[in-house]
Amino acid sequence: MFKIKKRAASQAKQPTLYNIIEDYTESDAPGNVAVCAMTEPEDLTAHARVLSESYEVPLDVMTRLLHEGGLYLYPQAGPLVTRGLFACKIDPSGQEPKQTWVLDVVQYAEAEQLARSYGLTLEEAAARVFYRTLAPELRARLQKKNLGLEYAKLDRAIARHGDIEYIDFRKDWSPHFKRLCIMPNGELVETSGLEEFASLHGITVAQARTLIEQGGTLEVNGEVLACQVVNGQPSVARFNWQQYMKAKEIAASRGAHIMDALSEVGLSDPALMQALKRREQMLPALVLLLAFGMAACSAPKPILYPNAHYQTVGKETAERDIVECGEMAEAAGATPEKGKGAQVAGSTAVGAGIGAASGAVGGAVVGAAGSGSAIGAAGGATAGLLRGLFRRPKPSEAYTGFVNRCLTERGYDPVGWK
Repeated sequence: MFKIKKRAASQAKQPTLYNIIEDYTESDAPGNVAVCAMTEPEDLTAHARVLSESYEVPLDVMTRLLHEGGLYLYPQAGPLVTRGLFACKIDPSGQEPKQTWVLDVVQYAEAEQLARSYGLTLEEAAARVFYRTLAPELRARLQKKNLGLEYAKLDRAIARHGDIEYIDFRKDWSPHFKRLCIMPNGELVETSGLEEFASLHGITVAQARTLIEQGGTLEVNGEVLACQVVNGQPSVARFNWQQYMKAKEIAASRGAHIMDALSEVGLSDPALMQALKRREQMLPALVLLLAFGMAACSAPKPILYPNAHYQTVGKETAERDIVECGEMAEAAGATPEKGKGAQVAGSTAVGAGIGAASGAVGGAVVGAAGSGSAIGAAGGATAGLLRGLFRRPKPSEAYTGFVNRCLTERGYDPVGWK
């Protein structure tokens, strides 16, 4: 007798929400967005669920918005407006893809003022306010069909579906968006929402939220979790005791910021870099990103013209004067970083790393869009780690102004920053 084996039922394929990702998170806030687009027909049920959970909009409201377009105004907390609005724009003619975005409180107030002053609908005003915050390059691409992408150069799996159906301008910590975490041994681990991140690494959700929103370094049992926030995008990596001690030595000997020291350790650690090289083999665009991260890991410093005073005192004295002027600037309240999003503060906890926006619904983001586009799901996270943690943000105008004046009074001639 022969037994007939039943074929195991195949698992249902999870929906793919986005197959094109354009990365503009380097732009100044609030225009620092990731452009997530889709060329396949919209899976409205899955799309509504993801956006509903990402932006805390009731599912029935989100479903209606994706059907009809419109706005959702976040409810007030007592007499105060604490959140802005969620917008879904649908072109009745079908010439433009469906687009969704959020406005923060300041943008919302600006949209209301614009609507009153010019007799616009709030929807029209919200669109004007949002678009003018975007990077000029992105605004230009939005005027072109399919973001101006050359479909001949796209992956066939992306291009064969035709035109872009919808675009989500994303800048959130979504439970459906997975980030790559780079561990001390070079292992790359995926985590998604705050709860999963906190649970996986033994910290509270409150600690995780503080870390992600404010940045900083968190010490636990000699190890350190370092988070750098650049334009609202968090990048986090975990360093073991040996790596942390090495970073402390660098910081002490050179008078460097601990985040710069950790960045240098990360870029010189064979295990950490081997993990990124494995991603590099899968995603060739990382070759450029690795080079960029290595070239830009140190903090910006003033460039001094070699005038008579500089020639007299020499390079070492000039470097000491730069450090002293920087310390004086910080003592006066002129911090190097721009705002709390880039500040570095101490605390206690443990965790792992997150990069920039990556996958969705079980990691169901595929492919890179081609020339000029981000490098896709896994790549976006790794690139975010390099851009964020392994590079310091530009110093504030108050800080550079203070240091420049201090150096000028000492006889130097600062001509710029690098």
